[in-house]
Amino acid sequence: MDIKQKIKYILKQQNMSVYSLAAKADLSTACINNWYSKRDYEPSLNALRKICDALNISLAELFYDGDAVIPADDRAREFFNYWSVLNDEQKDNLIKFIKSIVSE
Repeated sequence: MDIKQKIKYILKQQNMSVYSLAAKADLSTACINNWYSKRDYEPSLNALRKICDALNISLAELFYDGDAVIPADDRAREFFNYWSVLNDEQKDNLIKFIKSIVSE
């Protein structure tokens, strides 16, 4: 399932309209509708963050398409939202930092 289909699916699960989502996410309804009507028009990362906040999900939950458990804790969601925008070097450094804290 692609991101646009996943958003539609979550909207249906939460019984939310595109209009309500646009209002909660501070995006225009036309912007969201364009995602579905234009084949090559993809939402920006900033728009996806707003959508996730409006749907009360993390970016990890939006992008994940499987059976793993996604943390529901707000701090864990915040961590995964930050994690998703890091490059590989930053992720490696963060893992090293966490290991240093845990081993103390």
